[in-house]
Amino acid sequence: AIEDATPTPTYRDSNRIDCRCIAITNPSVLLDKISNDLSTFDNIATLVRNNPRLRNLLQEHNLEISKGDYINFASYTDKHMKQTARLAGRICNELNIPKEKKANIIKAARLHDIGKIFIPANILNKPDSFTDNERKIMDVHAELGHALLETLKINPETLDLIKHHHTYNPDASIEQQIVSAADVYTALRELRPYKSQKSVKEALDEVSSPKYGFSKEVIEAVKRAVCKGYNS
Repeated sequence: AIEDATPTPTYRDSNRIDCRCIAITNPSVLLDKISNDLSTFDNIATLVRNNPRLRNLLQEHNLEISKGDYINFASYTDKHMKQTARLAGRICNELNIPKEKKANIIKAARLHDIGKIFIPANILNKPDSFTDNERKIMDVHAELGHALLETLKINPETLDLIKHHHTYNPDASIEQQIVSAADVYTALRELRPYKSQKSVKEALDEVSSPKYGFSKEVIEAVKRAVCKGYNS
């Protein structure tokens, strides 16, 4: 599932992931080693070769590294991950989350969509509805990100938050709910090729929807964080 990447005018740089995609809002939270290990195509290719689970996942879904949507990070995914981490940190402050747990939450929020580097651009940026197969490929990005970061020996708590950031369950831990709620809100506030941008009120109403199962405590914390100056 590894294909030599050749730079083309379509991609910002097919051989390199911008380090800004990995840099955490608070650099002390995330080891510099992670930035170095994910900053070049060759390094990622090595990680895939040394990770049977990741390699098998890519082969199962017929994905290749060079087909990842690299420009996506420059256009919206990188910004989305930064905004998600920023909001997640503010929600943590509202809930007085302990420092160590807050670090895991921010780290997970900053890296939660890193698996999208393996998803083809024509799926990530598709303006129409996904086919069943495209939806299956899109949905695997969380597991791909988990598998990639597992190679870098990120702590299990952070990895678990990344793997389940699209799993909405009323019984989920407060840490999981914070990452997921921050992800939902920031995604709703963004303009994407396949969706319009929601207003602040619309996004907050959506976050409050029972379908996500977020606790009242988390919902109110999101509202306070947004009202206190978070602008997405």
